[in-house]
Amino acid sequence: FWDGLQLYKGALLEPRRSPALKWFARAARITVAVSLAGFNLAFAWDARQTYESFSALNFPGAMQVRVEPGKAAALRAIVGRINSSCGALVTEPGLFSFHLWTGKPTPVGLDHQVWMSLLDDAGQEAIVREIAGDSRACVVYRQDIANLWTHGTDVSAKPLVRFIHDNFQTVLEGEGYSLMMRRSPMN
Repeated sequence: FWDGLQLYKGALLEPRRSPALKWFARAARITVAVSLAGFNLAFAWDARQTYESFSALNFPGAMQVRVEPGKAAALRAIVGRINSSCGALVTEPGLFSFHLWTGKPTPVGLDHQVWMSLLDDAGQEAIVREIAGDSRACVVYRQDIANLWTHGTDVSAKPLVRFIHDNFQTVLEGEGYSLMMRRSPMN
């Protein structure tokens, strides 16, 4: 059926095509192809300019990653402070890039991004015991992402969440991230 339809279509259209019409059809196809190539090149040029205008993070595992200059400065400050002051690193929620960038270990068993909801109380209590013994333990906290992952569920009574918020205080903030360190014994 389709073969016959193609043959019929070709027989009907072929005699009507003049050389000028064939030339116009070919010119239109070439114009469309050149225009699409031009748009793609312009898009690529714009993307490259945007990439070049951003600041390189230059962290392990992110040497080619570039972000807005303000975000880069905030991340560099947080990562620098972690590298100079922290032992174990806990992130709420699981922001594993910070572990990659700093080389700081995450407590054993804390391998979920949504650990606040997925890790049972016994698992969280084991991690509390582990980080309670590390006076240099730090936390990177990002409230908006925690809310996103927990769908707004109140997880404040969970053992590790409660331990973090009772025993750590914010020492550095930037671009939505909070670096938290142990509260002084008198606080």
